Amino acid sequence: MERSGRCVDALRPRLNPFRTERLDSLAYCSPETGRPLELAPLVDRFDALGRRAAVIGPEGSGKTTLLDALAPRLVARGLEVRRLRAAPGGGVLRGAEALDDPGPETVLFVDGLDRLPGAARRRVRRAARSAGGLLVTAHRPLRLGRLGTLTECATTPALLAALVARLSGERAPADAPLPSAEDLHARHGGNLRTALLELYDLYAGR
Repeated sequence: MERSGRCVDALRPRLNPFRTERLDSLAYCSPETGRPLELAPLVDRFDALGRRAAVIGPEGSGKTTLLDALAPRLVARGLEVRRLRAAPGGGVLRGAEALDDPGPETVLFVDGLDRLPGAARRRVRRAARSAGGLLVTAHRPLRLGRLGTLTECATTPALLAALVARLSGERAPADAPLPSAEDLHARHGGNLRTALLELYDLYAGR
């Protein structure tokens, strides 16, 4: 391998094990074991909550990943899932056309509800009245109709270590060791996405 202060692979982003598309493909995992979580109990709980629920957790704790995992399971039950999300920084509802005329077999997924201004929240509330379900993510418990908490997402150093191992395998940068999961988790305040993006930069030799 040629040495120049960087890994050879640093010149090839498509080979970086921490590239965005690989992060986006990760399964939602248990914070205790780091293994993919069995989702059937969450789908059953969503039904028990009248299909009106919230996924709560801090930034980078897997809320969006969980929505991605739950959507096909609801579709398999004959439901239509429509996705909306708050733009970074809030104030804009992306995919707002999904709120038009939802029916009883429609489940609205609203990612980042607590970042939306009042007018956008009211629009979600109106649409949810005729929809068959509403699942939102938020950083803290909130009130929008009668929303129960489906689950609270959390992260641990053990979860981060499992994800790093899954993404990188035994392969490490040629010129620098990986930081420990404990240090990385603490440095990013438990935000898994920014922690893994730091590793992208490490592999890229930045």
